[in-house]
Amino acid sequence: MGGSIVHRPAKSFVADISANTDLCSHPHLVDIHGITAGKAPNVAGRLEAMFSLSKTSLHTDVLAVPVEQWVETLPSIEWSERNNTKLLWRGSNTGVYHSSATPWRESHRTRLVHDTNKYADGEIDVLSTPGMIHEGDAVPSMRESMQHLHKGTANARLFDISFAGRPIQCEVADGTCRELAEEYDFKTTLMTFEEALEYKYVLDVDGNSVSS
Repeated sequence: MGGSIVHRPAKSFVADISANTDLCSHPHLVDIHGITAGKAPNVAGRLEAMFSLSKTSLHTDVLAVPVEQWVETLPSIEWSERNNTKLLWRGSNTGVYHSSATPWRESHRTRLVHDTNKYADGEIDVLSTPGMIHEGDAVPSMRESMQHLHKGTANARLFDISFAGRPIQCEVADGTCRELAEEYDFKTTLMTFEEALEYKYVLDVDGNSVSS
């Protein structure tokens, strides 16, 4: 199961995020998010209230306010003074237990790092910025405004995304920790808040729960 591939639908715009992420209507989502991937419900004994920091529409947990890494103030840099326009993300490989018994390669954080760092052949369609779309008198169609970029070129131009530290939540005995270290980019030097503030765009991706 560790190497299984889930066939996902083609890219499209999302009109209703709640409907789009409903697990009952879209069962293919089960294997591509760590909260459900490789897990089977196990209910025994009396049901009791559970307080959680995040949940899906299938769960009846009581949501609590996350206080992890809460701070009163942080330094800030004006948008116009931020020089890096790449999309930034750093984090651990949390979100699923990585082993030969789970479809961990399809989990959300793992796919993120893989898809934004691969240098495979082929092209990808990238939607131009609004400013580029509306240049001149004629307004092009969305299809006409697409840029056709080589996947490696697009990744290098658009993303600064990597795991941080070392592989965790993984099985050592079956070699999964080693596979993670060999196949995915892990930055061993941690990024400081000051360095992160140079980026205009930062991606928020939940791990075991909401990201802190």
